[in-house]
Amino acid sequence: GAPDEYGHRFGPHSSGLITKLGDIDKELEKFYLSCRNVDPDVTLCFLGDHGMEAVTKAIDLQKEITKIAFNLKVIEGVDFGVFLDSTSVRFWFYKKSASLSSFIAEIKNNYLFCNFGRFLDDELCGFENLPPVNEIADLIWWAAKGIQVAPDYFDDDPKGKLGMHGYLKADDISSGFVISNSSQNDLAYFKDCRCNELSEILF
Repeated sequence: GAPDEYGHRFGPHSSGLITKLGDIDKELEKFYLSCRNVDPDVTLCFLGDHGMEAVTKAIDLQKEITKIAFNLKVIEGVDFGVFLDSTSVRFWFYKKSASLSSFIAEIKNNYLFCNFGRFLDDELCGFENLPPVNEIADLIWWAAKGIQVAPDYFDDDPKGKLGMHGYLKADDISSGFVISNSSQNDLAYFKDCRCNELSEILF
């Protein structure tokens, strides 16, 4: 877990992260050599399940949602539900009303939502290996690379972090990887992996 922790704390390509990765490299080398000593033909795979991008801006979407809802007299938990993650926001709408329709329209036209991310449609979900929109939520917004939703429902720090992952591959993100001492055929199943950020296979 250290690369993730240090990537969030110090950001990608930072001296703090690079130093920690060097320590991990040494530990993996010891592990690799120990395994080979037991079985010279052992197959080892090292998996990094996502990349890490530098955060360029933290935006407070909870404040925007609360303001829009208050002005239109729609109530979270009654008229709609929302979940804020570090790089995405999901909405569920519980009833039909003119005020809720206005709320949805204002969210879709809001400056922060429009300029620092995008709303998903089924075509983009297909490209990203995600389920269709209606299998996830009623409305889904995803942050552009380098943008972080802060605070979110996991972290109440409004300053955000220096590094973040969970972006769309459409934004040319850094990717996860697999490193193995095995043949390409033995790792073919990784190529069908549906993990959004696992797109680079190394042998």
